Amino acid sequence: MTTTQTPAPAPYVPAHDGMCPLGPHLVCADFNAMPQRMWRTDRQDWPCEGCGAPMTRTYAPATGWSAWRPATR
Repeated sequence: MTTTQTPAPAPYVPAHDGMCPLGPHLVCADFNAMPQRMWRTDRQDWPCEGCGAPMTRTYAPATGWSAWRPATR
């Protein structure tokens, strides 16, 4: 009897900056749900709406908003 090995799956890469880095879903589906105070800062913390993991992104004038990433605090 022979066994066949399947190749290891490729690591997940989000399709765009608004997607969760942990899975194929949006971190925030409706930015209108974010409190106004979160738009007056250079850091946004938000629980992922798909998996519930705490996420963060930062703003830099030269590059704009970063992609979402898991919060480290």
